[in-house]
Parts: sequence; structure tokens; C-alpha cells
Amino acid sequence: MNLLSVFLKEQSASGGTMLIILVSALLVAVIVLIVLKLKNIHKPQHQAEESCKHVHNQMCHLMSTAVEKTSNSIIILDSLGKIIYTNDSFKNIYGYNLNEYKDKFGDDYFEIQIQANPENSFYIVQALELKKTQTFEYYHIDKKSHQIWVQIVIDPVFDDEGKLTNWIINETDITKLKRADKEVLLQTQALTQAYMTLSERQTQIEFQKKQLMNINERLEIGYKQINRQNMTIKESLRYAQSIQNSILPTNQAISEFLDFFVVYLPKDIVSGDFYLYEKLSEKSFIIIVSDCTGHGVPGAFMSLIGYNILSQTIKDKITDPVQMLEILNTKIIEILKQDVEQNFDGMDLCICRFDFKDGGYDVTFSGTRNFIYLFSRKENKISKIRGSQRQIGICYEFIKQYQFENHQFRFMPGDFIVMPTDGLIDQCNKKRRRFGSEKLSEFLVLNSQLSMRDLGNKLVETIKTFREGAEQRDDITVFGFTPKVI
Repeated sequence: MNLLSVFLKEQSASGGTMLIILVSALLVAVIVLIVLKLKNIHKPQHQAEESCKHVHNQMCHLMSTAVEKTSNSIIILDSLGKIIYTNDSFKNIYGYNLNEYKDKFGDDYFEIQIQANPENSFYIVQALELKKTQTFEYYHIDKKSHQIWVQIVIDPVFDDEGKLTNWIINETDITKLKRADKEVLLQTQALTQAYMTLSERQTQIEFQKKQLMNINERLEIGYKQINRQNMTIKESLRYAQSIQNSILPTNQAISEFLDFFVVYLPKDIVSGDFYLYEKLSEKSFIIIVSDCTGHGVPGAFMSLIGYNILSQTIKDKITDPVQMLEILNTKIIEILKQDVEQNFDGMDLCICRFDFKDGGYDVTFSGTRNFIYLFSRKENKISKIRGSQRQIGICYEFIKQYQFENHQFRFMPGDFIVMPTDGLIDQCNKKRRRFGSEKLSEFLVLNSQLSMRDLGNKLVETIKTFREGAEQRDDITVFGFTPKVI
């Protein structure tokens, strides 16, 4: 292990300086011994020569061991600080041999040090005054223009009379150590900055965590309140649903004259659609299917208004479809104050009156903007009969030109009629394609051999398959029926 390795290890343990001082002291001792032996020149000639030879051999061996094998640069100065000797490691550190160095910087070692850093003069003066080893560091430019850091140990040598005779300089290349220290410093600064950033971030996170906890607590409270309110609203809607369902005709009443199915699918719990069946006599009855503006609670309110008006009209013995539509229109405008409020709420509906005659029924139909679908068993085809363009409730001026009108046709056993609201026709699937009237017509012809009950069930399955999980857009009502033979 060379002296530099020992120095670096001892330096990290704060003991490097002592080792350098010991080496320097050894060199001083060697030089002092040389000087003292040379003083014995005044002794008898043969004794002096013998002593000098012996001392010379010992000193040469010590110098070779201590100086040539070290990786440190060893420099010997005269009493004035002039360089008189350097070992081979001097060139290894600076890249110059002694003569090149003198030509470049001069031979005054201390002047070179003070020019590099004026504060170095303090250590030189201290060494002289205290007659002790001094250590300091400085940076220098080597032959390849690289900046190097050197640790210098200066040791003054005095004779027996205390007169300065020489300086011994021990230099250690600490460039790698300095770079490592710088790298460690940079890493330490980076880690410190990272730690501070992380600490700040941690503080922010803790603060945000508390905020989120507070928000979460408020949300939890709000959720519970909303959930309670939602449950209350749903309970109210279910009660409203039971009230709304109570106005719908019973299956028992409808089945007196008809084999039928009803597909009744509110978008929400309560519906803006309603259907009405009323027996007029032993051989006549009336069926109404209505689609009110909106759905849910607003639609349900409209359905109750419409149902009450139509029900009262029938009780008043007014059963002509056109007259019923006129009365309904007038009442809706009056009840909703549409001539003042200018709202456009209303309803689209179909009214069919059936009168049994000669083994079949004479049907009088009138409606607003909706179709009814008539399947003729004899012709095996669907006919669509459309109501007037006029609508119920206040409307734009250009629509007022249309009048309600009646359509008459025969309805025979084996035939069937389907009365849908536009919730089915306008229903879209995930590809945003409408169910449409053509698809309904095709479905009815394709499944015309089924019973009314089975046809209704099949239609529900078809609607579900068509939707592909898409949201239901509106209330859906489909009333289908065929007459029984009286």
C-alpha cells in the first residue's frame, strides 16, 4: 500500500496530517544527520572519512526508501525557498520535470505559492516563527492545462545553532479527493433539496389529505341527506304511481269485448302516458291512448288532467272523437292558462269508437299526430292511419289551420289494431338508430299469427333487444287488441 493510499485513508479519519508530519520528520532527520556528519570534518581525517562513508550509506538507503517509493512529490528548498531537488513523483503530479517547471514558473517555490493564494504566506511565516510543520492546500495548472489540487506540508530545517538551512516540502495530489468532496457536496445539496421538496410535498399532501377528509365527511353527510331525500321522493313517487295506476282500466273490463295486450313502460316511476277504455253500451266501447308533454312527474300531472277531462266528456255522453278532441283542447288551454302563460304543454292522442254491426265493428278514429296500425287478416297487411296535424293545447298559428277529423273503417274478427305512443317509435339504440314505424309494421306482420298476449310479450323482448342497453328516452305505451265475437 503506497503512502497516498495510507494518507487518503488516514485523512478520512482525521489522521492524515500526523502521518505526513512523521514522514517529513523522518526526512528532516535524515538531512540533519547528513549535515551533522559533515560537521565532523574537523575530526581526525581517517575517522571523519570512515564516519562519513558509513553515514552516507545509511542515508542513501533511507532516502531511496522514503523518497523514491512515495507517490507524494518531495521537494527540497534552500533557506531562501529556491527549489534544489524534486523526486520523480513531482513530474507525475505536475507533468513538468524540474527544469521545465523552473522555466515556466521560476525556482522560488514560496513566491509561486503566494501568487496562487496570498493567504499561503501565513502558513510559511507560521512555520518559521513556530519552527513547526504547517499544512495548507492550493490549486495549480499542470502541463496539460488541467486544474489540480495539492495538499502541501512545509517543514523548515534548522541546524544546531537554530539557523534555517533548508525546507522540506511534501505535496499530495488531492484532486480526486476534492472532486469526490465536490461530488459529495453536490449530492448532499441535491439530497437536501430533494428532502426539503419532499418535506414540503409531504406537508402539502397532509394538508390536502385533511382537506379531502373534511370534504369526504361533508360528502358523506350530503350523500346520506340526498339518499334520505331520494328515498322520500321515491316513496312519494311510488304512492303517486299507485294513484295513477288506479285510473287505468282493469284487464277484466277490457277483456269483455277484446283479446288484448298492453305494453306500459314509464321512463320514470310515474308516466306521462295513459290509456282509457270505456264501455258505452252492450255493443259499443271507446279506447283512448294518450302521450302527454314530458314524462315523470310533469307528464303524470298532465295525464291526470287529460284523463279527467276525457272521462267527464264521456260521462256527458259526448263520444264523437272529433268533438272530444275539441273539448279537450279548449279545456287544456283554459286550465293551464295558456292564453296568458304562453306555455306549449299538451298531448298527442288517438281516440277510437267501436260500434258492433253485422258481425264486425264500425270504427270512428280521430287523433293528433299519432298513427294507429290496422292489421287486416284478409289482406295480411298493415295499414297506418294517421291523425290530424293539429295538436292539443296552444300551438303556433300555422298549425291552427289543421282541423280535427274522423276516419271510418271496418274492424272484423281476426283483424287487430295497435295504438302506440311515440316513445316506441323514437326509441334509439346504442348506434342512435330509431326503432321507427317501419320496424313496428314489419314486426306486426311477421308475428301476426301469435295471440295478443304472446304478441305483447314478443314486442317487449324485441324492444329490449333493440335498445342494446341504451337508455329509455321516453314513456312507452302500446295498446294492441282484436275483437271478440259477440
